[in-house]
Amino acid sequence: MLFGERLQQKRADLGLTQQDTADKMHVSRQTISSWERGNSYPDINSLIKLSDYYQVSLDILLKEDTAIQQYLDQKTIRRSLRPILMTLLLIDIIYLALLILDKMNIVHLGNPAFIILMIFGLLNVVALFLVVAFHYKMNASHKNT
Repeated sequence: MLFGERLQQKRADLGLTQQDTADKMHVSRQTISSWERGNSYPDINSLIKLSDYYQVSLDILLKEDTAIQQYLDQKTIRRSLRPILMTLLLIDIIYLALLILDKMNIVHLGNPAFIILMIFGLLNVVALFLVVAFHYKMNASHKNT
């Protein structure tokens, strides 16, 4: 049985409406409906509240539904990617600023320093593109589940 079906069954077993649950969870009735249809998933805090409200363990709610586990894992990975993306972007901005300052003869980089800067800058740009591509790939796979 899928997560949404379990939610719907537990709610019905307790004689609750979607609106009852929505009021208790501080979300809209449409959100509860979306969770029960499997169109979206609650965050971890809402999962815990649902578990308490429906008087059912998280293990039972989540068991056998790999889609919600994958969703929660991807959310964690996406959150972990943000600082990496920001760091790579900042390095690229500094790299471009140094190149512009060198071309405007404001800062003079010697030939060895310029070559090293070019190599590290290009490697950083490649890394940034790879991380962004991975991020988009995760978003695409999330939309497919």
